[in-house]
Amino acid sequence: MHSLGSHHSLGGNSALIVMEDADLNQAINAAVFSRFADQGQVCMCSNRILVQRRVYDQFVEKYVNRVSKLKVGDPPDPKLMLVR
Repeated sequence: MHSLGSHHSLGGNSALIVMEDADLNQAINAAVFSRFADQGQVCMCSNRILVQRRVYDQFVEKYVNRVSKLKVGDPPDPKLMLVR
C-alpha cells in the first residue's frame, strides 16, 4: 500500500503574537480585525492572542478600549463591524 503525504488545516487555530517591540497600535488593529471581522467566523481569525509580558497590560487596555467601541447592528450598515 502506498500512502500520499497530506496537509491538514488546523481549522483556524492561528495565534496572533505580539512581541514587546511591536507597534502596539498596529497589533491592536490586527487583533480587532482578526477577532471581529465577519463576527470571527472565518478560518483565518486568531483564536489566541499571545502578548509578551512587558507590553501585556498596555495591550489589554488598548484592546478592550477599542473593542468596547465596536458598533453592533443590522448587516446592511457599512459602519458596523458586528451584526446581530
